[in-house]
Amino acid sequence: MEKPALNQPSHVMAALAKEREARDRAKAASSKPVESSPKVATAPPRQALPASCAPALKKAPRSVRLARTFGLGLQGVAALTALMRGPSLVPLFVSAGGIVLARSGGKWLHGQLPSMLVEESRPPSDADVAMAADLGLFSLGGLRYPMLSLSVEWEVALENIAFICTYGKRNCLTGQMYSGTLTLGKIVSLVWGKLSEGIVRC
Repeated sequence: MEKPALNQPSHVMAALAKEREARDRAKAASSKPVESSPKVATAPPRQALPASCAPALKKAPRSVRLARTFGLGLQGVAALTALMRGPSLVPLFVSAGGIVLARSGGKWLHGQLPSMLVEESRPPSDADVAMAADLGLFSLGGLRYPMLSLSVEWEVALENIAFICTYGKRNCLTGQMYSGTLTLGKIVSLVWGKLSEGIVRC
């Protein structure tokens, strides 16, 4: 390309200078590395602990599940005691006993249950007890979701109540009890129906 003569009019020289500057800017822009779009930090998906722990708790040995239900019942007793007696140490002791029973009392409870409520011949292992202790309402993780954890414990408790009322799924109420959805109203209705007929054991 021929170099323009230096004796060109001033307006031509100015236009040529602007054109050269534009070319230089375009070249500089094309040589810059393309910046990647900033990554948006995404929080890890929030896991609902009760949803993941419900199947594990429901598959735990019967003695472990019963210990949790009795422990849950003791929390109710502690709350009622606190309402009736006012501030005192008794509700605290009852609540603490319920927590210990729910978390680690499965093996001990296995040896105290009547034979009709013993579902497994062997007591639960230490691993079974430890696994359940890290789940649900009686664990630190479960306390992050108290209402959801309580609903899981209630599901386990309902099944345990039905198990006890059917003498370990051995009496005449078993078929009706475990058909369809299990609710507290259903359990009370079936048991009261038999008791009102004067039947204690069938």
